[in-house]
Amino acid sequence: MIASKKLLFLGGGRSNINAIKSALELGIKPYVVGMEGNYPGYKLAEKIFIANIMDKYDVMKAIKDEKIDGVLICCSDRAIETVGFLNDHLGLNGITESAAKRCNNKYEMKQALFNKGVNTAKFMKLEKEADLKRALELLTFPVIVKAVDLQSSKGVYICKDETELMENYCKSISESNLTYCIVEEFIEGRELGAQAFVCNGKIVFVLPHGDIIAHEGKSTVPVGHYAPLDCSEKLRKRIAEEAGKAIDALELNNCAVNIDFIVKDDVPYILELSGRVGANCLPEMTGYHYGMDYYKMIVAVAVGEDPFSYFTPNMKGKITLVKMINSAETGVLELLEYDKDMLPYVSFFVNKGDKVSSFKNSNDCIGEMLVQGDTMEECEEKIRKFYEKLVIRFK
Repeated sequence: MIASKKLLFLGGGRSNINAIKSALELGIKPYVVGMEGNYPGYKLAEKIFIANIMDKYDVMKAIKDEKIDGVLICCSDRAIETVGFLNDHLGLNGITESAAKRCNNKYEMKQALFNKGVNTAKFMKLEKEADLKRALELLTFPVIVKAVDLQSSKGVYICKDETELMENYCKSISESNLTYCIVEEFIEGRELGAQAFVCNGKIVFVLPHGDIIAHEGKSTVPVGHYAPLDCSEKLRKRIAEEAGKAIDALELNNCAVNIDFIVKDDVPYILELSGRVGANCLPEMTGYHYGMDYYKMIVAVAVGEDPFSYFTPNMKGKITLVKMINSAETGVLELLEYDKDMLPYVSFFVNKGDKVSSFKNSNDCIGEMLVQGDTMEECEEKIRKFYEKLVIRFK
């Protein structure tokens, strides 16, 4: 019986909120662990434990007297290794610690993908300056230097010549917590993604989706997604094939999977993937696309229950578009008014009195929205009408 099972969420922030709500609807008791603070997830929790979710031993100590049925984190890789550690040591369902480590280390991930013949950019490990000369023999400019242990494009630099390669190698190493990084060929093409789900070694679905990217300085920031992806059936099939091979390569099982692709000449290359659901409203997009509550699948598999009973696709042929809501101004929020009935789903992360920053990266988003329509134009028109009635005022 799924009711009364105890699911430990790592973190009480907004990324876990909708999963906690779905767990409550199923009768699952949400336990939440995190640092002290006024986090929204704590208000919904059956029990709260204070610990650093990045420290697996600290979390284990905090919950040592509890019988936990599952562990989960949504939309973030920050503590995915802690999830794997707890799963392994408590005999729980979900991602293993070894698989989680591959997700969090770009070199180990790329090595696993390469060994399984997955389409991915050529790469090389850089441990010392002498490795740069060997890299020049393997790759041609432009190339990308990447810190292997950082997220959100941190420590990632495009290099157009030897001078930039040396400079950015040093930058990447200085920003990383490790003593090495990787360099890989730069593939210029269309960036897109996929949400997938794997249970008992079986791929339940692979949903390719379009990504809407904003360029802020030298970084790219995803600000929206849509499904279904506008592409040929041939490409859709190849994306599913590469996703399956990559999931197998990283030994991901009993979890949601978030995958980043780039497509060149109708060939999909995997940039990276992780054993958790994507961020920026991707769980909601996936659920509305299939006509189901995707979070219920995710929490069910986490507590060792059959997720297939919640996978009840009821697609209506609509385009599902999600977008982040950003502010062009910086200030203290004084007034926020909007018509929540205009859209199938809209959520704001800020309240009166909160400090809001003008948009530079994903951390500056103040909300998210979802619309559906027969065309992208219809979806964009619905968003435009929503913004017409949105009132945001700062002190």
